[in-house]
Amino acid sequence: MGAFSTLAGIGVDAAMSRSTSSNQNAAIEAEAERDVAEVRQRDAAERTQRARELRERLAAARARAASSGTGAGAGSARAVRRGIEDELMEEDALAVEERDLAIRNIRARAGARQRRNLLDTRNRVTRDVVGGAMKVGSSLLDL
Repeated sequence: MGAFSTLAGIGVDAAMSRSTSSNQNAAIEAEAERDVAEVRQRDAAERTQRARELRERLAAARARAASSGTGAGAGSARAVRRGIEDELMEEDALAVEERDLAIRNIRARAGARQRRNLLDTRNRVTRDVVGGAMKVGSSLLDL
């Protein structure tokens, strides 16, 4: 009977370890999602700032064109405007790449932490089962 109670205890411990591991993985996932949301929020703020800078730079270019006597529709004014827009589009594209890379890195780190957590749990359960078997007798098959 003593062997059975020891084995039952090992089973309960294993189930608790798995439950704890599952809770830890959920916490890791939640943390990763918070980090992703923060990256996206920061990216949105930077996009808003770049849009504001675009409006300001375009307004300044129009003012310079008007003060020099060329209209906003003149070829050189259009070229300046297009150059400013192209530059900011390139900055946006780079920002999107950086954001996506940051998100992939966050998720990769979270995945690695979750795998490590599962391996640690598996090793702990294995160690407990082997240790419990040693306490019970020479082999679980002897039961």
